[in-house]
Amino acid sequence: MKLPLITFALLCLLVSCDAETRHDEAYEQNTEEEDVDIASEDFEVESISFECSEAVFDQQGTPTATLYALFDRERVEVAKVNNCNEVAQSDYPSYHIHPDAEAAIYSLHAGYGQYFYATIEDGKAMIYRVQRDETETGDFTYQAIAEYGAEGYSNHVE
Repeated sequence: MKLPLITFALLCLLVSCDAETRHDEAYEQNTEEEDVDIASEDFEVESISFECSEAVFDQQGTPTATLYALFDRERVEVAKVNNCNEVAQSDYPSYHIHPDAEAAIYSLHAGYGQYFYATIEDGKAMIYRVQRDETETGDFTYQAIAEYGAEGYSNHVE
């Protein structure tokens, strides 16, 4: 009596394993993303925007969030910031942001600020940043900190 029961249990196990393998293969086929050949010479970034994670507070109450850049379908980390505030296009001159910027964000906490903007130049996305203390006056001198194009993503933030 035990032999038919054991044989039946093994047969059920084999059938369920095979069904699970077929399910996994179907899942992999359905979730594979279309490959984008960023190494091709005709690759050009079409859009760029910023996104910020929700801030997490340390024991002293200092917020930390992650600023991301979204290039077409790609999402990459740009920098750690305290918070993210969108800069309206009408305010670009006040922050010395290039008038052709696709997106701009600033992070301000306890008198220290970081200002970011992104442009598309020659088919590449460029991200610029300036760091300032609230006591500083004068022009904002932005530095290129990251780029995304045919060569991939390169971040120059320490």
